[in-house]
Amino acid sequence: MAPANQLPAGRDHRVWRPCRNPVVKGVARCPDCEAALIVCPNPDIRIALAQEPDQTIELLEAMTTDPDHRVASAAEHALARLDSLEPPHRPATTPTDDDLWS
Repeated sequence: MAPANQLPAGRDHRVWRPCRNPVVKGVARCPDCEAALIVCPNPDIRIALAQEPDQTIELLEAMTTDPDHRVASAAEHALARLDSLEPPHRPATTPTDDDLWS
């Protein structure tokens, strides 16, 4: 478990191991790292994940069901904040490099 003072999540290399997976432009981390952070046993890490700017709606919606009410509340507040933004500033979905027409 990472100590709470090792936030933001995944950036302190004394605690977090480096990831070499490709990351889509405009995204903070790869899907594997995001999946690991969303189930991190430290609720402070999950809260920090929910509070990151430009978080996707899908991730925040998943986090609203977190067993720790503080994490779920942080995700709900982040969703409410997104609802107040105009569409150009709202990250609606996870960006992808996939060509949907091929």
